[in-house]
Order: sequence, then structure tokens, then C-alpha cells
Amino acid sequence: MDSVLDFLFELRQNNNREWFDLNRKRYQAVKAETEAFIDSLIEGINDFDELGPLSAKQCMFRLFRDTRFSKDKTPYKNNFGGYICVGGRKAGNAGYYLHIQPGESFIGGGLYMPDSKRLAKIRAAIADDASRFHAINADPNFQSWYGNFTGPTVKSAPRGYKKDHPEIELLRLKSFTGTKAVTDAEVTAPAFRAQVLEGFQALTPLIKLMNRVTAGIEA
Repeated sequence: MDSVLDFLFELRQNNNREWFDLNRKRYQAVKAETEAFIDSLIEGINDFDELGPLSAKQCMFRLFRDTRFSKDKTPYKNNFGGYICVGGRKAGNAGYYLHIQPGESFIGGGLYMPDSKRLAKIRAAIADDASRFHAINADPNFQSWYGNFTGPTVKSAPRGYKKDHPEIELLRLKSFTGTKAVTDAEVTAPAFRAQVLEGFQALTPLIKLMNRVTAGIEA
């Protein structure tokens, strides 16, 4: 992954179309390298979680930024990201995420900012039996990788729930995720694939729970 980080580092210093056009072949090469890596992760994840038919092309985010409504008019992102879940990144399911960016890479996953129907299902499941969520949070393997669930919260209590609900801290969450920073040295190490898969496996109970409680909701 050295060439991937090198390209992204230079892109950050030269985020303009002229430089990109001159380095388009490099972009195509590092994109292909990243896709191959994500395809290898998909193969590895299938050893502990069933993803069904899936390819890296269904999981990777575009490098090109939509600048129409942004004050930042730089045309390209400074990272490659891949969200690996059943149906691909647009399906809305809980899944695994890999973020490659010089000095800011991380692995993680779960369910980030689900739509209102999915979030309502999750909150109903918490209110009905929060023990499943607490068990994941307390699992030593999950704790060693990610600590507690992370994600934005509502300011007070979500609609339909009282502020003094015994599970209000979980109910306030708008996302249920775990993230773990990784260094550039780790990203370029031969063991990086194994490291990512180990981290992903620690997320599997959370991902399976999220997908169970939101089952049947259209993306």
C-alpha cells in the first residue's frame, strides 16, 4: 500500500485537476490496487460473516468530490474508503469500513447514521432488551479494539422516550459504530490485511445485531 499512500499524500499537496490529469495513470493504478485489497478483504470476511455476492466496486467510494454545495471547492478527496456490507455501500446495511489516508487511516464499522426507519427499529430493540447491546459493548475483544460504541447523539431524548429512561444513553445514539486508528506503518506492513480482518471480526457481533433488528426495511 506504499504507492497508495504516496499518491494520496501528493494529491493532498496538489488537489487540482491539472495535477490529477498529469497523474491519471497513477490514480488508475492505485485505485486498482485498493480495489484488489478490498476484494481480498471481502474474501476474508466471508470466513466469519456471510456477505453474499459482492465486489470492491460495489463498496468503494468515489474519489471525486461533489462541490456544488460546499465552500471547499477542491475537486478530490484525500482518501480511499470502502464500506463492505451485504448489497454494497448503497444498501444501507451495517457493515465494515476501511479508510486509507496518510496519517489518518482507520478501520471500523457498524451502522453509521441509519435512516429514520432503521433507527426506530434499533431504538425499539434497545427498549425491549438492551442486554444484547450491553453484551457487545462489554465484550473484551470489542473493548480492546474499539472501546464503547461511538457516534453522534441527540441532545436530550429521542421522540417517544423519556429523559429518565434506564437505557437513555443507548437510545440517544444516532449511530452504532466502532473505529480504530491505524498508522501509515501498519497500512504498509505485510500483516495489514490480517490486522484489518482481525479488527473486522471483533465488529461482527455488532454488525449482525444491527442487521437483525433492522431486517425487512427497504434501503
